[in-house]
Amino acid sequence: MDYNFVDFVDVPFTVPESNFVVCRAGDSLEVYCVEYERPLADCLVARISPKNNSPEFVPRACSGHLKFGSCTVAIYRNSLWIHSADDVVVQRCENGVSATVLYEGINEGDVQISYSGPLVPPDGDVPASWLSFRKKADAVVEQWMEKIPPVSDRRVPMTQQCWWVLGGNQVRFIDRDGATCRSIVPSKLGYVGLWQWDAYFIAMGIAHGDAELAREQLRIVVKFQTDNGQLPDVLFPGGVLADSADLPEADRLKLEADGSPTVGGNTVALTKPPLLAWAIEQIASGQSEAIRQELVAEFSGVVARNQEWWFNYSDISGGGLPEYLHPYSSGLDDSPIFDHEVPVATPDLAAYLSVQDSLLGEWFADNPVRSAAYKERSSRTHEKLLELWDDELGMFRYGHDVRIPQHRTIVSLLGVFDGRLPESVIDVVLRDIHDPARFATDYPLPTVSLDDDGYRADIMWRGPTWINTTFLVADGLERHGFSQEARRLRTAILDNLEKAGAAVEYVNSTTGIRCDNAVKSFSWSAALYVDCAVREFREVGC
Repeated sequence: MDYNFVDFVDVPFTVPESNFVVCRAGDSLEVYCVEYERPLADCLVARISPKNNSPEFVPRACSGHLKFGSCTVAIYRNSLWIHSADDVVVQRCENGVSATVLYEGINEGDVQISYSGPLVPPDGDVPASWLSFRKKADAVVEQWMEKIPPVSDRRVPMTQQCWWVLGGNQVRFIDRDGATCRSIVPSKLGYVGLWQWDAYFIAMGIAHGDAELAREQLRIVVKFQTDNGQLPDVLFPGGVLADSADLPEADRLKLEADGSPTVGGNTVALTKPPLLAWAIEQIASGQSEAIRQELVAEFSGVVARNQEWWFNYSDISGGGLPEYLHPYSSGLDDSPIFDHEVPVATPDLAAYLSVQDSLLGEWFADNPVRSAAYKERSSRTHEKLLELWDDELGMFRYGHDVRIPQHRTIVSLLGVFDGRLPESVIDVVLRDIHDPARFATDYPLPTVSLDDDGYRADIMWRGPTWINTTFLVADGLERHGFSQEARRLRTAILDNLEKAGAAVEYVNSTTGIRCDNAVKSFSWSAALYVDCAVREFREVGC
């Protein structure tokens, strides 16, 4: 297989279950051991440089190893071996990683580097000979790539790249209880933890090739559910992020710089949108009914407790419609809807909760009283969603206070996730989706309408197109019966990433180019590309 998409700059070299990442810096290679919320510069552990400038020293990825001139570098878990190092200089770098980095053989030929510590699981049986080590390293990558699901011919190259990203973003770590976790993180460049809703989208994609690993992601997400039902925002080696008091310093500084209304307030719970039940149904849709029932049996209790948390602890106004207590809990961190007031009630959250209660009603069908209660609350939440509809503005409002300045964003479109909007409402939403002055860009769907004064073409959730929100809108349209429109948006997801040339975090919605601060090897983009490609193949074949 061709790994030319690994350019060692935007797409670094890495392998499944490893913290090692190899990047190019000028004529040299730099080896990093990445960690949660640690700046990349502090994770630099070694530099590999040619002794003599030579055009031969151009890195090339080959499954579990890379070639760098006459030198070969192989990685197996958290062991790295530099072979035939006579023509290169391997420099040990001072670093700020929390674990232990050991070096063997510096300036003595072959060099071996290992990364270990109390939160790093042991590598197990590491071969003592170079050839066996390289073969084992290659086998890990090759076995992962063999799991790629079938897609149409024209989608194969990007599917291979996306599947490689999903493998490359796997890490192993020790959780708060001392257990070993195998997690697919959003990216090894900046996001070395398990974010709750990332895990849902990632599981949906990898379920097409590794159903057990998909289920494992969900198990990690729910393991540290609190007694009151809250699901934490992030899980990372040795800990969880469950409230604003535990936010990393970089996040607090960013919120202050942005003038967020959350700064200086009380500590609030941090979570992510309630999409677990929906994600389980998405994963189960390509599997047998027996597998679906297994998933429902395993996770229904968790979902039910989490749903109660939203209504008991996140309905600050007491009006029956829960609010986001913090922008981070929405997943849309810097969206302009949070510029003026937090907590805030939003149409996307109302739609998510309505759908989740509806699914709980189905899951607990053998308990008629409980099932009816979920369905009734789903209907009440649906009505609360409709109360947010503003005929004059032609969109869903956010916030209970009509004086709050309104921005036209993807959050209004996400009201369609509810799946049962009146025709008069869905028609207006579709008009927005097809309006070139609003959301009908060449690379849909922008996260803020082009004609909104809050639109910023390249700033995260203030304008760029994100794969997951477009996917969620498409799913809602599908459940309204607009299958052709849903298919058009899923095709746009595929085309958008192919235009960008990688599984990018987000793109400029008018040019299709990756925005400057967007990660290039982003797991949920890769996973949803795979999911859309598999759906397309099932619908139209080759």
